[in-house]
Amino acid sequence: MGPTLTLISLENGRRLAAYAQSSWDGSLKSYISGSKNVLYSFNAKKYRISSRYAKYGQYSNEAYGPRFGARDFLIYKDMTKVGRCDDHSFSGPASSVDVCGNLGDGGGNVVHRGVRAR
Repeated sequence: MGPTLTLISLENGRRLAAYAQSSWDGSLKSYISGSKNVLYSFNAKKYRISSRYAKYGQYSNEAYGPRFGARDFLIYKDMTKVGRCDDHSFSGPASSVDVCGNLGDGGGNVVHRGVRAR
């Protein structure tokens, strides 16, 4: 099993990438440690990295799509909406607003997406 790369374009114009050093498959129902997982904003050209709480690097559960950090970046199972984008497990020069923009209470609608898990 190799890394997971998720590319997302949101309806609010934000474009971002989420990288996890482990493969996401949904069957584990637990956190996967990863100190090199990254959330990157193409808009702000800034990043956040999971070194703050590496044990929450990624969450694998079939009830969700790829989830990065404890609450940092959550994609719904059908890949149509970002459910959360918070500042918790990841740290770096980008804030969650830099990465996802203002999602409001309903989350951000996904207009383009791609996930590559090896």
